[in-house]
This record gives sequence, structure tokens and C-alpha cells, in this order.
Amino acid sequence: MPANRVAVFRGSENDVLDRYWQACNNYKADGVVRINSDCPLIDPGEAGWVVDVFLEREPDFAANDIEPSYPAGMGTEVMTAAALETAWREAWQPYERQHVSPYISRRPERFRLINVAAPADYSHLRWTVDTRDDLDFVRAVYAALGGDEMFDWRAVLDLLRRQPALLELNGHVRQKAIEEC
Repeated sequence: MPANRVAVFRGSENDVLDRYWQACNNYKADGVVRINSDCPLIDPGEAGWVVDVFLEREPDFAANDIEPSYPAGMGTEVMTAAALETAWREAWQPYERQHVSPYISRRPERFRLINVAAPADYSHLRWTVDTRDDLDFVRAVYAALGGDEMFDWRAVLDLLRRQPALLELNGHVRQKAIEEC
């Protein structure tokens, strides 16, 4: 265990689905919450809402990006260990191994899925960091909203309404299709 006594799990760098399953199995978890590290504007309150819906309605998989309505970079997924294990055993497409959940989220005939939608469609917005321009956008948002201060996703929307030029920083970046891993 590291010096600060925080449990960690390291797994495959390239097979993210395997890493998730191995961590889930290693810690004997009943389920997994997935948020991506390249999403620094994710709102813990919105992520918590997805978790609440999952706990209340008990699907195999709940997410706010099955039918995108939030900005790219706000994705939260919650899945049962059983659904994750099924995906781990059966998924073979490279994108299914790299992105963890497509095997589940694209099989509504096999898994009970719940999409948690935003109050309006904001899916045209890009708040994830895949390029230098994305990083410039996120840095500008943090600079405008106070750097170390906590803010939610609605504060970012309000900022973009007041300063629409910020959208030009990464508005040209094309989101790759999930199959383009």
C-alpha cells in the first residue's frame, strides 16, 4: 500500500475493460461508477444524480450519455458487477475493450439500461480534454470562474452565454466516434 495508505489498483494500459473488471473483482465491488480523467469540468452533483437513479431503479447500467444530452466531458456511467463481467467475458471489438461500456450500452435487448438526460440538449458542447485546444478551453473556464473555487456545470453554461467567444477555443475539434479508438 502507498505511503498515504490509499488502496490502488493497476491493470492493463490498453485493455481498459479488463482493468475495470479486474479492479471490480479484486475489491469485490457490487458495481462500478465510471468517470473519465480527461473530464475536468465534470459536475459531482450531476454524477451523483446518475448514481442515485442507479440505486433507486436498479438497472444493469445507468448513464447520462447513452443518448447524449450533456456536454462531452460530463459522462457518468454506473454498472453492476454482473454486467461488467459479462462485457469483460464477451466483448472483443477493440473499441469495446478501450471504452469499457459500449458492449453494455449498445445492447438494450440484453441489459436493463437507463439514460439520465440533461434538462436540454447540450451535446454540441465539448468539455473534455483530448487536444491542446480543449485544454486551452478548460483553462479559460477555470480562469474565468475563479480557479480554485468550486462551480457546477450550470455556472459553466452561464459563463458561455456571457462569453460565447470561449466556444471558439475548441469548437472546431471533432469528437471521434467511439469505434475510432
